[in-house]
Amino acid sequence: LTVFHDAVAQISGMGLALMILASFVFATIPLSVGYLLGQLGVGEFASNALGNILGMVISFLGGAWISFDLLDPSVQALAHFSPAYWYTNALQSAADMTAATPEALMPVLGNLGVMLLFIRGSAGGGAPARAKLRSRRQRRGRASVELG
Repeated sequence: LTVFHDAVAQISGMGLALMILASFVFATIPLSVGYLLGQLGVGEFASNALGNILGMVISFLGGAWISFDLLDPSVQALAHFSPAYWYTNALQSAADMTAATPEALMPVLGNLGVMLLFIRGSAGGGAPARAKLRSRRQRRGRASVELG
């Protein structure tokens, strides 16, 4: 916001607020994936490795390193399953917004909704993981009682 002040000045106030909201929503996706990994009992080393690999793949599919238009159509189709694709679309739609009309808000809110589904999917995936860990702990508890 400070370095590119001239570019930011061209974005409407509502568009800028939606861009900040989209950044917050996107930032919670790795948090929810980390929660899922923690619930699955993945160790710190494996979590770091998975985080680095997933981060690079998601960045590439979202168009962070190369223009999305230059990607092969099959890779573009695969990118629709990446949260970075929806984040990029949300930012672009918010930046292009001139007035806060329903027609201008719906693309941004739709992209935010898809990103929230990624969060829900990974955080919701923690429920089966918790159930698995709970049953594992109960089996260990019964085994220790039987041995004791």
